[in-house]
Amino acid sequence: MNSNNFINKLNELHLGVFTDTDAKKIINKNQNYCNLYLYRLAKKNYIIRIRKGLYALKESSKFEIAGSIIANSYITSLAALFYHELVNQDPNFIEVANTKYSKTLYIKKDFGAINIELKKLPKTAFFGYYKTMGNIGMFFIAEPEKAIIDILLLHNEDLLSYVEDVMKEHKININKVLKYAKITGKKSIHASIIKIIEKYEINIV
Repeated sequence: MNSNNFINKLNELHLGVFTDTDAKKIINKNQNYCNLYLYRLAKKNYIIRIRKGLYALKESSKFEIAGSIIANSYITSLAALFYHELVNQDPNFIEVANTKYSKTLYIKKDFGAINIELKKLPKTAFFGYYKTMGNIGMFFIAEPEKAIIDILLLHNEDLLSYVEDVMKEHKININKVLKYAKITGKKSIHASIIKIIEKYEINIV
């Protein structure tokens, strides 16, 4: 199969990020042949090698790539707020919430490296996200309200100014933020939200 047909098939299947197993099903050859085929495509810069057995099309978004690094994960914090157009500055890192690892990764792409930070959350705080479409495939991302909670969970008050700016502009569901704060079971998170509400006299409808 030539490279154009292979890439077109990945697009048809909405596989912006794909595994060597996905490629094997498309190419219909043995694994050794597929591994060599993918190696040559990556060397020619037709595709991006993310890690062993995982690849991406060049047109796939950084959110699709970041969201594929580890199973059962979602994009959160400032990157999620930027995606939802609640902050103006595109952060130089993408935080990916999961329940297993905390680790920093760097993925090279045409426009530069994607800085990805895997952030471990307790299972009780792993909620409030949904699946959405990227340039080619799907990825999971936090709801705006959960991104706020995750910032407080992962950064304490280091990024509090972002939380305050988003909340005081009334661009999110404040009741949902309070609900999510309670679900985490962290009294300090709930107290921080209440403090912001009182500080900016935010009305709760």
